[in-house]
Amino acid sequence: MTYKYPTCDVFHWFCKTARFFATEPPMHTYSAAGNYTVNLTATNANGINSKTSEITVLEKTVSVTNWEFSPQKPVSGDTLNIKGNASSGEKIDVFINFNKTVPVSGGKFEYVLEDVKIPDGFNNLFAVEAKGAQNLNVRVKMVLWVTKSSEASGYTAIVSQSSVPPGTYTIKIDGDAREGISDVNLKITAFQGIEADSKGNFCYSYNTTAIPPGNFEIKVGGITKEITIQPKGISGFEQPVANFSTNVTSGYAPLSVQFTDFSQNVTSTNWDFGDGSNSTDQNPEHTYSTVGNYTVNLIVSNTNGTDSKSAQITVSEKPVLPVANFSSGGTNVSAPVTVQVGNLSQNAITINWNIGSKLPVTNFSSSGTNISAPVTVQVGNLSQNATTINWNIGSKLPVTNFSSSGTNVSAPVTVQIGNLSQNATTIIWNIF
Repeated sequence: MTYKYPTCDVFHWFCKTARFFATEPPMHTYSAAGNYTVNLTATNANGINSKTSEITVLEKTVSVTNWEFSPQKPVSGDTLNIKGNASSGEKIDVFINFNKTVPVSGGKFEYVLEDVKIPDGFNNLFAVEAKGAQNLNVRVKMVLWVTKSSEASGYTAIVSQSSVPPGTYTIKIDGDAREGISDVNLKITAFQGIEADSKGNFCYSYNTTAIPPGNFEIKVGGITKEITIQPKGISGFEQPVANFSTNVTSGYAPLSVQFTDFSQNVTSTNWDFGDGSNSTDQNPEHTYSTVGNYTVNLIVSNTNGTDSKSAQITVSEKPVLPVANFSSGGTNVSAPVTVQVGNLSQNAITINWNIGSKLPVTNFSSSGTNISAPVTVQVGNLSQNATTINWNIGSKLPVTNFSSSGTNVSAPVTVQIGNLSQNATTIIWNIF
């Protein structure tokens, strides 16, 4: 839109997303869909006149089906490479935005972005929103400093610039904060148009040097993804993994437990023993003095996150074994006699008495002990206090003997051997 007012000294343009003071009609890019009211106020020494107009921005229909980025865990300063698929020759909008909270000092705020790299593309746009600001200045330096300013509308001041040429910039964002504000929240957005090739493939690269560590969003077509930028100098991106073992999981109080830490990628360790006690030692030993069930929790962390693992420890009351004991009125007395027996047992819930009986005495008689065979001997049982009798009458021991037809002969020779053994039931020959 072009307007000419030869008799006007100042033009005051106001829209929903920005406010401009200019002597020439501005060019403004609406980056988001919505309904916008544009107000032009013209003034000279004779008075003021204004006109408004409505502008409707529709959401662009895109057919981006998917896009991926690498590296998956970028460090501040890495170049983010984006690849995806869309329709052949399709023009695709890419939005990159992040938020930054800037402290207010003396009623003013300031934030500097170094080495902001604007890549080749079309319709390059850079915009800054400052919530809690009274006014906003965006100062850009490529060779010389150029400043663009805006007064706040309501609670937010916005400055945007379209048709930004590719290059490397230093950007200084500053202004006055509203009264009583301690922090100004900045939202910084970069927009660029890219184009898919004849096969529908597209690629895009963005340098992350100017983006502070933390989370930021990239929207390609209609697909938005959140990406985390790690601080520069981090050597790895491994998540911590909590793991440990114990020498026992149950026992009697007091129970001493040795914990062994097998966690990985850990810079911080904290043990919660479940009884109100804690430790930061890697392999602590802890004693549970009270009966109960305890949940042990190990929490480990590094700059990339936190992990935990728990285990159960059961502490029981130590059982008390019974001790049998008694007293008697005598231990070596003549029968018949009555003996008083007293129970001295401890920790017993059941008592079973066995008063006892006499021990058996083995004895027998025979009508002879040194006689010549054959003979019949009468054996009599003289045993006492026995309930079972088992007799073993016995037998003669075997006598080994043999004869041979010669003992000192020349080989080869056949010798006749005869068995002369007595009282034997089994004969085993061993010929050498």
